[in-house]
Amino acid sequence: MKPNEGETMDWGRIKVLLLDSDGVLTDGGVYLPETGGPEIRRFDIKDGFGIARLLKDGFPIGVISRSPSTPVQTRCEKLGIPHIYLGAKDKVACAKKILDQLKLDWSDAAFMGDDVPDLPLLQKVAFPLTPLNGAEEIREATKWVSRFPGGGGAVREACDHIFRARQAKA
Repeated sequence: MKPNEGETMDWGRIKVLLLDSDGVLTDGGVYLPETGGPEIRRFDIKDGFGIARLLKDGFPIGVISRSPSTPVQTRCEKLGIPHIYLGAKDKVACAKKILDQLKLDWSDAAFMGDDVPDLPLLQKVAFPLTPLNGAEEIREATKWVSRFPGGGGAVREACDHIFRARQAKA
């Protein structure tokens, strides 16, 4: 799939946005200081603004990642993301918990993932999304590919689509 091929997608039907962290919220790099300190992750401030704007508008967002990353936890908490599952062995089960808490269904959910471990959840949600640099098999399994890479505006682009669709309905 080419970027934004799924532009005809009905963004207004999305009622919850779920995100992977590494390769989606971050650029996928893990930076290790020479001193042996903790791992460092890079986040895009524009992605954070898109998330914060949706949250402020009352739109639910969750992060589900296999990585038990302290920097990801800190970033999610700073943004006010209410549903955070890090170190998740089963992303589908975590997503189901979020949907149950929100009294939503798979047909209401979007998930942005970038690599093979995200495939089971991408196949469950009605709106599977991926950054521009998502793995080829992921790009083929999604309805929408961002024009931007993970950690470089992909999340912001999806948030902007959702935000505009919500504003059009209001």
